[in-house]
Amino acid sequence: MANLSLVRDGEECLDVAFESADHTVVALTRVEFEDCVFDGLRLEQTRFADCTFVDCVFRECDFGVLVVDDCTWRDVRFERCRMQGVDWRAPKAGGLGNQLRFRECFMRYGVFMQAHLPRVEFRNCDLREAEFSDADLAGAAFAESELSGARFQNARLLEADVRGAEGYDVDVTSGLLKGARFSMPEAARLLNGLDIVIE
Repeated sequence: MANLSLVRDGEECLDVAFESADHTVVALTRVEFEDCVFDGLRLEQTRFADCTFVDCVFRECDFGVLVVDDCTWRDVRFERCRMQGVDWRAPKAGGLGNQLRFRECFMRYGVFMQAHLPRVEFRNCDLREAEFSDADLAGAAFAESELSGARFQNARLLEADVRGAEGYDVDVTSGLLKGARFSMPEAARLLNGLDIVIE
């Protein structure tokens, strides 16, 4: 078992397992994590700046008020993690990452505004009050996720799969929904912004 607090700025971590330790205050810059597993960590008040995560897995981690500045995430999976209010906006260099998968995660108040997240997967996640405005969510999947209060203003949801999700309100007049899939009865919510009466 490796200790995340012993990792130094600029280091490369390849195929390392970080497990069940209390890392409430860790600040790392320009660290590259590849094929790493983060299991049961408390990452409260942790800051990752300009770090890269490739083919990594986070399981049952508590991200608390994690700060991620200009980090890149590729083929990263989050399982049963708590990450309330984390700001996932895109780094300066371009997109946030690709093939991100969130499963059974508590993600209320998350900020994905303007993020480039092609094919991101949210499965059975609590995304209440999340901010997706101006995000590119083409091909995204929101299966069985709770989206009450989530904001999708000008979000690009082309070919997104929202079947099984609940509580969403999406502007169907935006023209950014081509090919998106919805399921009944929740799809009736798409009519909310049309100023019509259904009896």
